[in-house]
Amino acid sequence: MSDPTRQVPLHWYALGYHWANKQYNGMATAFVGFPDQNLTKQRIWDAKKVAHADCPPNQMLFLHGTYLGFMTQEQMDGPDERAKVSESGEEPAQGGGVSR
Repeated sequence: MSDPTRQVPLHWYALGYHWANKQYNGMATAFVGFPDQNLTKQRIWDAKKVAHADCPPNQMLFLHGTYLGFMTQEQMDGPDERAKVSESGEEPAQGGGVSR
């Protein structure tokens, strides 16, 4: 049975961060949904844990927030690209960030 919470529409954002530690640095993205369009400092801070769980939030710099739209979790996830490949025999397009 489908999870009913996946059918509740939310306002979705892609939040981008730069992270660094003593050995490495990189970019991370969190895809997060909220019941309202208020992108607060607390939500930006909390999403750091979603973007890169292994990096302390105080070692991450918020770079950007992009509004993606009002949609359900299922719409946000989109169709399974692997299913498209098996049906068409074509390779899927290579994408960017991954939701954590």
